[in-house]
Amino acid sequence: MQDELQESHYDAVVIGTGLTQSIVAGALAAANKPIIHIDESESYGGPHASLALSELSSFDPAFHPSLVSRQYSISLTPHLIPATGPFIAALVNSGVSRYGSFVLPKRVVVCTQEGFKNVPANKQDVFKDKTIGLVQKRRLIKFLMFATGDFENSSELNGKETAPLLEFVRDVFGIDKELAEALSYAVAFCVDAKDQTLPGLLRTRTYLRSVGRYGPSPFLIGHYGGSGELAQGFCRTCAVGGGTYVLGRKVVSITRHDEVT
Repeated sequence: MQDELQESHYDAVVIGTGLTQSIVAGALAAANKPIIHIDESESYGGPHASLALSELSSFDPAFHPSLVSRQYSISLTPHLIPATGPFIAALVNSGVSRYGSFVLPKRVVVCTQEGFKNVPANKQDVFKDKTIGLVQKRRLIKFLMFATGDFENSSELNGKETAPLLEFVRDVFGIDKELAEALSYAVAFCVDAKDQTLPGLLRTRTYLRSVGRYGPSPFLIGHYGGSGELAQGFCRTCAVGGGTYVLGRKVVSITRHDEVT
């Protein structure tokens, strides 16, 4: 790195190369704003970085791998990307998608007392699943069709927007407890049994509409490092747009001047 910066005035200073900061930096550079992006780490990604086993020891001195290898990367913040939604649009529109490659998770499962069970997300999955009875299959398909559509003003949802999703799925569609829990936690990503219906249905719709977009899975994962790979892609976009990068340097102090010169 050069000892001195070529420029001394910037419209923006972004500190840290985490995923959020990197997106902001890329957007500012795309808007032709002079920007400097600083990170005290020698690598990109911040809390979203993906580190090889040999790099984990420098990130966490308490970590001592018995076998140092670069065959694997450990994501500090594992991240699943819905195959549809604003983040996919940001990757495509910014051009960051050209800098990375993605893979599809093979399946979504829930852990039960009987072991891992697949979570059906479309009609084909439902019909193939031999653990679900015929009556429950019909009810499940009815729910999936409802959750995929525009349900905001539906009679089924009216007055039940804040009720627990788990309760809504069982009472309105007659889905049994075990299957309702699988839908709530593995498809709607509820964190507990009290999570409200409307937010849960919105997450469910994103999940269901993502299935089939790029393959059978509703999610994408960065092939070589998850969120860290994406953060580095946005940083690269910023650099291509003229952004200045300073890695391995810490911001010591910030002085504010009320008058802009």
